[in-house]
Amino acid sequence: MGFLGAFIDGYDCPGVGAVANGLIMRELERVDTSYRSMANVQGVVMDLIFTFGSEAQCQRFLPDMAAGTKVGAFAMTEPDI
Repeated sequence: MGFLGAFIDGYDCPGVGAVANGLIMRELERVDTSYRSMANVQGVVMDLIFTFGSEAQCQRFLPDMAAGTKVGAFAMTEPDI
């Protein structure tokens, strides 16, 4: 439905603004917070590929990630642990 990586313009993503993306996330949150969390993580990974990846990487990963057929993940740590 275009919810994953909605703020990215191109690569089968709709390119909506920050407010529209926030409203999408709010509606997902109304269903269940885990849906919103999953969509946010997918969006963070997609944004990192979009911002720092090569054009070939964007073309390879972003359309499938926007469709949900590829899933992104990341690890977060604390600096003193």
